[in-house]
Amino acid sequence: MLLTREDIAAMYAGGVDAVSGVIAQLQAISVAQQEQIRTQQEQIAVLSARVKELEDQAKTTSRTSSKPPSSDGYARPPRSLR
Repeated sequence: MLLTREDIAAMYAGGVDAVSGVIAQLQAISVAQQEQIRTQQEQIAVLSARVKELEDQAKTTSRTSSKPPSSDGYARPPRSLR
């Protein structure tokens, strides 16, 4: 809810009831936004864990785990630059 200076002046002129009504609306919006933020934070935590799991999976080769060499794929292992 975006209020202009004129809107605020009109509410102020309307008295306590007008101002308290707008404050109640803003509080309701705030509660809804907090719930949405909480839900998004939970989703971010789940997705971050999944990304970490997939990154760890991608790092494993037959040299760093008990996987057979045939599961490494067709790419050649990098040669030492020494």
